[in-house]
Amino acid sequence: MALVITVKTENEVIVKGNIALKMVEEWLTAHGLALEYNKTEAIILAGRRNLHPIEFRLGGDWLAPSQTVYNSAAATVLAKMPPMKLRALEQTKSYQGICNKKAREWLMQEWQAAWTSEKYGA
Repeated sequence: MALVITVKTENEVIVKGNIALKMVEEWLTAHGLALEYNKTEAIILAGRRNLHPIEFRLGGDWLAPSQTVYNSAAATVLAKMPPMKLRALEQTKSYQGICNKKAREWLMQEWQAAWTSEKYGA
């Protein structure tokens, strides 16, 4: 799951981020599910702006965004950009005569399978 919030100020990042995280936790609890805190990573895309340290409240603990994205699988999901290896294989299938729609379906299935089996995924 990816939670995306769009804001204009640092304060809004914290306030809206915490509200959204609380809503997700409440929804999960209401449906008998739980958030895997050890699989949870915060990534802030701030362009060129320098931000002060930001932390989010998550399940009674604090979650500080990574300065570096350690989970490249999560980064590709957030960017809506399949891994290059899978994109290359998709192109190969297209060149081999498989229609583009079928090649894209294959790509999405493989990407989902890779994400599901990822240590910090699914």
